[in-house]
Amino acid sequence: MKWLTTAVIALSIRLFAYAESEQIPYPYVSATIDGTFYFKIPDPDNVYNKAKGRGAVFQVTAGKDDKILWRTTGWYSFRTYLSHDAKYLVRIDDWFPGETPSSYDIAVVFYKEGKPINSFSTKDLIVDAARLRKSMSHYQCIEKVVGFKGYSHDFVIRLIDGKELVFDVKKGIVRSKTPSQN
Repeated sequence: MKWLTTAVIALSIRLFAYAESEQIPYPYVSATIDGTFYFKIPDPDNVYNKAKGRGAVFQVTAGKDDKILWRTTGWYSFRTYLSHDAKYLVRIDDWFPGETPSSYDIAVVFYKEGKPINSFSTKDLIVDAARLRKSMSHYQCIEKVVGFKGYSHDFVIRLIDGKELVFDVKKGIVRSKTPSQN
């Protein structure tokens, strides 16, 4: 019986440690609302260094090779959203070490044709830190990414603290901040 208890404790510690570790970057694509453009992040050169990530926006063509419109480098994110015209990209990060919002923890970044327009840290976004979703070593501040509103350049996220933010992606600014409807 003692060996069983020891095995259960060891397995629990191992599972907990796995759950608290950061996910390893992987290749993926995110497409526009109509699927005519997509953003592709290939295998990072160094999967343990997100700063070595890169990506490109493509226009789907009738031929064998799709047309590259623009590229970006120096970051990796598990969630990216491309505007309907493929000029703007929104990068979302929401798994930060620590317990409180920080100006160093960048949650939302806006790009125009691969170049950053503006960014928002968790400290910029969250007023009520008590409502953060926390684990033993990390926290999250975004409840849900709603995404682009149809074919507009308005981008919506819902925060853990109950606020819904509508961003003007062209300018990289908050257009409105209201209590969430859901």
